[in-house]
Amino acid sequence: MELLNKVSDRFAELTRTSPGFLHFDSMGFFRLSNKKNAMLESLNTLFHLIEEKGGNILVPSYSYTYTKQQLFSLRNTLSDLGRVSDFLRAANPEKRTTDANFSYLCFGKNFSQKYFEARDWNTFGDSSLIADIFNQDGFLMSAGDKLHYSTEIHFLEKMLNVSYRFDKDFSGKIELLDGAVKDQTVKYFCRDVEFSNKYNSIVSFERLFSDMKLAGLIQDFVIDDGIEINCVRFQIVYGFIKDKLKRDPFYLMKDKTTSRPISL
Repeated sequence: MELLNKVSDRFAELTRTSPGFLHFDSMGFFRLSNKKNAMLESLNTLFHLIEEKGGNILVPSYSYTYTKQQLFSLRNTLSDLGRVSDFLRAANPEKRTTDANFSYLCFGKNFSQKYFEARDWNTFGDSSLIADIFNQDGFLMSAGDKLHYSTEIHFLEKMLNVSYRFDKDFSGKIELLDGAVKDQTVKYFCRDVEFSNKYNSIVSFERLFSDMKLAGLIQDFVIDDGIEINCVRFQIVYGFIKDKLKRDPFYLMKDKTTSRPISL
């Protein structure tokens, strides 16, 4: 419990006034427990402690079933991000946002109720949850050097009008926690498959965060020599990418075959 308190103290301190998107895998928190089931419970306790201490953390619980015309159920639709994410999703259905493609579990008090209500979504639009965190000078965060998992970068790609993505509407139905079923349309900034195939390329954020670390823009906190927290202000990432894209429009892409950066 001592380690849980130390880790939750740090996260709460960082996110008290600036919420943070947190990306991680179980290895990022391996010191919390040496047993799998106990690890899951410890992580759930950690996020509730962060909330109790005034912090504000968003944990991804994305599902990709909606694009296959399946009902999105806040309570029952699984997270496609692995066992840890899905355990947290099942344990905290009331904290899940209603975006059928990019739902988050919101631990904290600094989140508008509108993100938990039935509504149409523009996942990466100006009035989205991600835009809200960006405008609050929030963080991208990771445990265990996983900042390159930060899919919120797609919001910045949209702001910067990259050529390899486009908006597409997905319409379907959402089931709320009370069982009510509502219509919902989600606008999503999709990758352009034709572009990807033409240049044999995929979007990748490994180089981005490697370059930002070399530039000294990533904050690192190590707790008890075992748990490493990495974080960077979302708006700092925006400025860095904007500058890079001016020189190389495909800075955020790599070759699908070689994994090397592409330059067109």
